[in-house]
Amino acid sequence: MGGLSLTLSLLAHTEADEADGQDFGFGKATYTSLDYSTEILNGTELGFHVGYHEGDFAEAFNGVEGYVDYGVSIAKDGFSFAITGTDLDDAGPDALDNDELKFTVGYSVDFTL
Repeated sequence: MGGLSLTLSLLAHTEADEADGQDFGFGKATYTSLDYSTEILNGTELGFHVGYHEGDFAEAFNGVEGYVDYGVSIAKDGFSFAITGTDLDDAGPDALDNDELKFTVGYSVDFTL
């Protein structure tokens, strides 16, 4: 259990209704993330995340050319708790409290079809 991962995602034609001057075509926006997780005791996993989203899509929806998101999580037996945030100000066309820390509690179940 545990490990390090680096991921690069390319957005590919994500918006059908682009405004004038916008081009959300293939590779016009990217998301790069670095994640690390490790078992801290008795099956409890601690995770760290940092990502960077840049390009036309980020600019259109957040009002910036690029931004960083980050988080820390703890999980055990399907339950998880995460604290996440961004370096965005409360900006963008919708001003969606981007500058606030977010707290998430989740539960997942594995099953086979």
